Amino acid sequence: LYSLLFPEVSGFIIAGWLNAYKEGGWLPKWASPGYRTSMVGTFADVVVADAIVKHVPGIDVGLAWEAIKKDSFTPEPRGMQGAVAKVGLEAYDRHNYIPYDVVV
Repeated sequence: LYSLLFPEVSGFIIAGWLNAYKEGGWLPKWASPGYRTSMVGTFADVVVADAIVKHVPGIDVGLAWEAIKKDSFTPEPRGMQGAVAKVGLEAYDRHNYIPYDVVV
């Protein structure tokens, strides 16, 4: 809804997330310095994809696709404790669901 009501502002916000991706290699999960595990899930990939299909102005579409692809299809790197990527992705790819005994 935000991208429909305020597309220029939405583009400005997403451009900031894409700058964070360019600098650190991941879309942010939370607005803070570095990467934090304080937010469950990854909302940025959904918001960025929505902005792409709605043609929100002010974003680099090629960079946006690159960022959401990495954020959506890369398993969590060791030692990041859920701060980036998709926690549980390897288990999901193996079973097509996340088993109850897999810690995510």
